[in-house]
Amino acid sequence: MGGDSLYSLNATAKLQNLKAIHNQRIDKIQYMAEAFNNLHDLVAAFKATSPDVNSDSLAVRRFVSRMDIERKYNRLDNPALNEEKKKAELKQNDSEWISVIDKAEQHPFLWGQIRCLIGWSGENIERFEEYRIKLVKLLDDISTDYYAALLAVCGNAWTANNRLYDGQSKHHRFGLKRHLRDKKSENNVYAELIKKLIDKWIIDYRGVAEASEFYRRVIDDSLKIVPLEQWKRCILLQPIILDYARQKCIFDDNGHVIIAQQKTTDSHCYDPILLYIHITSDGLNIANAMGDSKSENPHSISFSINYGSTTTSYFVQWDREYQKYKCKANDSEHSVYIAPEQLIAAYNKHIQRNKHI
Repeated sequence: MGGDSLYSLNATAKLQNLKAIHNQRIDKIQYMAEAFNNLHDLVAAFKATSPDVNSDSLAVRRFVSRMDIERKYNRLDNPALNEEKKKAELKQNDSEWISVIDKAEQHPFLWGQIRCLIGWSGENIERFEEYRIKLVKLLDDISTDYYAALLAVCGNAWTANNRLYDGQSKHHRFGLKRHLRDKKSENNVYAELIKKLIDKWIIDYRGVAEASEFYRRVIDDSLKIVPLEQWKRCILLQPIILDYARQKCIFDDNGHVIIAQQKTTDSHCYDPILLYIHITSDGLNIANAMGDSKSENPHSISFSINYGSTTTSYFVQWDREYQKYKCKANDSEHSVYIAPEQLIAAYNKHIQRNKHI
């Protein structure tokens, strides 16, 4: 291919990129226009009711409670409009809802978005208050134990979005505020993970007053369950493992559960079972080297245990083909394959002989 032909192809590609950018800007202007037009329609519809907002403090509430949102207002947040309509309806029908809703929205996580509480309660004011009290306690005590307890009770619900939702994140997709207004679960429930946790509190731990004690009770009781996946057991034993999961992202990579440093499995990811070995080895002053998903030896750990008279080096790595951990001792050519549920038991057996214990 000649130089002129190559230049022509590059120039065409640049023009296509410029057209794409230009079209995107037109689209954005169009979106803005649609938003303004719909806002204008809302204001016009309100004015059509001939309200006297100076003498009638309920004029806006009455209008909002009767809004027709079914036709959808393009480029406006329709779920938020529906929520405002529902809150206005509740306040219109029963004045007791006024103080209950206002109290709920005083919390920074819930300001302007309590659709989860309305949905969970079935619009029953007593259930709303019970959920509100528990939810506020959770939101005021987000810790590593909170995430571990959440993981313990949510079953496989975390797989819907591959995350536990980070209480510290301001990201519009990964933050806890997003989860509180999400209704994308198979069960069509707002913030399904948190609801499962609160329901556990209400049903099984009603006598527990504080969130921190509730988390610890859930973790301790869950560890007594025999059929508990090994990776979850490791996290419950060492909740700090979840601090390695940025944005609290967890993925099932073809049967191998890993926690991610970024938003996808293309980032540096860690094996939570190997992280458990890494963390506990550090606590026992056992030198170790761990490999993440991007290392030369991905998802591996090497460590040496001093048995007094001898020192044995171990190398453990996840084997994707066998769906087990491949283990070697003292650079042996022969590997032993161990299932996840057996690895920690074998590790604990060996460290009991460590001279530091």
